Amino acid sequence: MKLLRREDVKVRKATSGPKPTDFDPDLQGLKVGPQEMPDWQREFFEEEQQAKEAATLEAHEKNQ
Repeated sequence: MKLLRREDVKVRKATSGPKPTDFDPDLQGLKVGPQEMPDWQREFFEEEQQAKEAATLEAHEKNQ
């Protein structure tokens, strides 16, 4: 039984093509370099920026 399995593995290895060494399914779709922010994070930063601009405009109008 063990010999049959070993022989089967040898045959499969000999008939199958080479395995790709540069492919990782976990990394599929990722680009080199910084990744884009998720939507929720982008929205948060946009709201923060708008709040800062509103506060700056309010302070500027108060000083005039």
